[in-house]
Amino acid sequence: MTVTGTFIDASDAPRVATGVVFLPESNPAADSLGVLTAKKIAVTTDEDGKISVVLDHGIYLVQVGTNPRDKFRIQVPESDGTADILTLMVIQAVTSPVYVPATFIPVSGNNFQFNAGKLQLKNTDTGLYHTLWVVGAVGQEQLQLDEPGDGPIVVSGLIPIYGNNYRLKNGYLQFKNTDTNLYHTLNVAGAEGFEQLNLVTPGEA
Repeated sequence: MTVTGTFIDASDAPRVATGVVFLPESNPAADSLGVLTAKKIAVTTDEDGKISVVLDHGIYLVQVGTNPRDKFRIQVPESDGTADILTLMVIQAVTSPVYVPATFIPVSGNNFQFNAGKLQLKNTDTGLYHTLWVVGAVGQEQLQLDEPGDGPIVVSGLIPIYGNNYRLKNGYLQFKNTDTNLYHTLNVAGAEGFEQLNLVTPGEA
């Protein structure tokens, strides 16, 4: 997967000519010929603080510059696509002594999981997880599920409050309409035995 990203400082200025190191955490591992290891991958930000790097799937520890606190983990899926590094960020453990920003939510729950920047809902009949989108022009919005579904991911931690198809705003989980780029809150509505998904309209910018 091609991973892109922009790095800035506290004043929103780009981190120019800053080293960014990706350390694979899937290794070391035992192999029939010895200990399987992986080389670190290093890139340097351009004049806009941007990077672009191709990474194999797996978990990486990312170190930015020389400040030991400027490091985080990402989960890279097996894909030929491109993803912004913001959508791949994870915090390894909820119980970690490292400070965890309040702008993160659990990586998975009873009926959802976060997978490569997309929030997915669980099919209780198959156990598979489907990415949920909102599609349609204003006034004609409807829900669409990606098919086929994906299996459960094996990772724990926390995820950003926004991704490719969702965001968390004012305590509401909202899904993106790919036709209008607006976000819609999704609720369950209806009396017992008549429950259905309810898409709140109009969407929000």
